[in-house]
Amino acid sequence: MTVRIEAAATPPDRDAWFLAGRPHFRSRSLALAVVIAISLTGCMSNNYPWPSDWPPLSADTQGAACPALDGFYENTAEAADHPRFADSFRQDLAARLLHAAPPKGLGRVGLRQPNADTLEVTVFDLSGQALHQGTLRASAGDFACEAGTLWLRGITTVQKDGTGYGRSTERLGLRLASDGALAGQQVMLGGAAVGWVVPVALQQTVWYRWDVVRARESSQPGTGR
Repeated sequence: MTVRIEAAATPPDRDAWFLAGRPHFRSRSLALAVVIAISLTGCMSNNYPWPSDWPPLSADTQGAACPALDGFYENTAEAADHPRFADSFRQDLAARLLHAAPPKGLGRVGLRQPNADTLEVTVFDLSGQALHQGTLRASAGDFACEAGTLWLRGITTVQKDGTGYGRSTERLGLRLASDGALAGQQVMLGGAAVGWVVPVALQQTVWYRWDVVRARESSQPGTGR
């Protein structure tokens, strides 16, 4: 049995999460193979940092300031590397923000922040036609900001079967790169009890980037021209 829960958005607390869960795998054979591998050591950590050949990230800010994310971005992300547990991570921006997507995942996403409590999201197809719209609010727990990063509401996955119990939490933090691209830091922390006895733990951090769409490339989003 697998249950997915969306928790209120808070910046990641590694100590609180580390023994909280395990990754959600779509393939039972893959899950079994990974569990066996992890159980040999009891812990697995995978980190894919921001590549040195990508434009640098914008500087952190002090306090709870939100980054200025207003703009248009490609829906499909480029990953820093190929994550070991890639099938449990969403790389499409529209799917992560609104649980929606343009046809075949090809399109753009517009972000607008009229105030500190609000993030307006619009998904466009490649012609610039608006397909989906939604609003995220900090006051509703949809996101929280810290040191120049906007952390989206976390997703927790719980699994139980005859082989054991597992729980994992995934969070995505958004900020800007120096070239205007949208940068995403995806953090997953979890653990499991194999055979309901042997504890294992997992930590994974992956960086993604969604290229910025300049005004002349956006086909005047919302107009279809």
